[in-house]
Amino acid sequence: AGVQLDVFVGRKNIAFKSAHNKYLVAESNGNTDVNADRSAIGSWETFDLELLSSGDCAVNGSNVALNTQTGYYLRATNGGGLDSRASAIGSWEQFTLVNHSDGSGCLASGDSISLKSAHNKYVVAESNGDANANRSGIGSWERFTVQF
Repeated sequence: AGVQLDVFVGRKNIAFKSAHNKYLVAESNGNTDVNADRSAIGSWETFDLELLSSGDCAVNGSNVALNTQTGYYLRATNGGGLDSRASAIGSWEQFTLVNHSDGSGCLASGDSISLKSAHNKYVVAESNGDANANRSGIGSWERFTVQF
């Protein structure tokens, strides 16, 4: 029998602040809706960023997944929705990290990033606090400042 090693490559407890100065939140800490309407960071507003592509850290162009503190993954649906109902990583749970602050270095706290879904749409924080994954391009609402 092989030995199972618990190896985590990525960044734990990361928060995503929108252009509206609100944080991304997985309601009830997962298995439901994702919004972008929180004024402060708590456990529901922090995620683990898992690096799915090779390398020692998440860089511009990395393939990543985001999970809640209870093990649910953020998922971009084919209709442009964003939720945290996935318990495993499939194609809808994978995002391409776009780092606007640093084109080659490791993701750092304070970097401005965007997340592109498997459907080639970007995650957006709407002005009404909703979060979706339905934008074709990157404007200010599709950029998040990471904090960890």
